[in-house]
Amino acid sequence: MARIGGSSGFTLIEVLVALLIVGIAFSAIMGTAGVSVDALGDTKRRLAALYVAQNRLAVTRVDSTGENPVFPGVFTGIDKQSSTKFYWRETVTRPPGYPVTHVVVEVFPDDRYKASLATLQGYVLARIDQ
Repeated sequence: MARIGGSSGFTLIEVLVALLIVGIAFSAIMGTAGVSVDALGDTKRRLAALYVAQNRLAVTRVDSTGENPVFPGVFTGIDKQSSTKFYWRETVTRPPGYPVTHVVVEVFPDDRYKASLATLQGYVLARIDQ
């Protein structure tokens, strides 16, 4: 396109197209950053749920060696970790013929006990008198 008076520079259309490209690139970068922040929050919540599961398994192990024997069954409760309330379900079974107790701890975000955030299982040596 010929310029009047020999001036150089960008036309209004060229500037608008450049701004449009920069705007699209910026919104794509911000969208990616938003997804990363959401994923970080979910990871923190799952890690806190795993701490709850580890604590429950540790309590069961301690109880199995003390005055309170661990009996088979399904137990539920609520624990707080990093100012978040978690609901846990502990399933305790004793395989026949083995001196161990199988413990599965599941941690959930609410009291509906669906879609666990963390699951941890372990074995606890059963007391002889059980």
